[in-house]
Amino acid sequence: MTRQHLLAAWGLTTTVGWLATAALGAADRGLFGLEVHATIVALWAGLMAVPIALSAVLARGPGASAHGWVWVGLVLAGLAQNAYVVLAGGTHPGTGGGHGEGAAVGTAAGEGDGLLASLDQDASFYHLWFALGAAGFAASALAVEGRGRKALYGVAAALNGLMVVVLVLAPSTQAAAFPIAAIIQGLPVLADLPLRDRAHRAVAPSYPVPLPS
Repeated sequence: MTRQHLLAAWGLTTTVGWLATAALGAADRGLFGLEVHATIVALWAGLMAVPIALSAVLARGPGASAHGWVWVGLVLAGLAQNAYVVLAGGTHPGTGGGHGEGAAVGTAAGEGDGLLASLDQDASFYHLWFALGAAGFAASALAVEGRGRKALYGVAAALNGLMVVVLVLAPSTQAAAFPIAAIIQGLPVLADLPLRDRAHRAVAPSYPVPLPS
């Protein structure tokens, strides 16, 4: 198991998760008897268990760094907050709330019991995840080596931060938020796979040593 495998796990699970979230939101129907928001939280908990478990395994090996745990902490915090909203009854069945979000998940602002933005589920299921993405990608931009990789994660951080602003100013963009998240959160990680491999091959000596993240 290598850090390339971990990177691929983060990228694939994130991309699949957002696309599945978009599909569940469009259908406005949960699975296995769960309400749609509870289904989405359970889906993400299952998907994120994969890279989190890999992070724990690789943390015991050579070349371990604290960078991966930044993402683990952000994801766990987001999932815990979303689970709180669902368990506290902060979401209501149905889509197409007062903001004209169409097939997006969530209802009108101010109805829920979350931890953010007037206890609002819109902030929990939309703004929060783009804010966490902005923070995570900013940390990645600082941690990785190579101009191209830093630029990739820097742009991803900026786009995620921009989405928070867009969602605040134009709530109707919630309808496209999840596909956009797949693009600006999942794809940058997958795009880093060849960049990281190329960068590490360029600096790797002829004898095996642990490579930095």
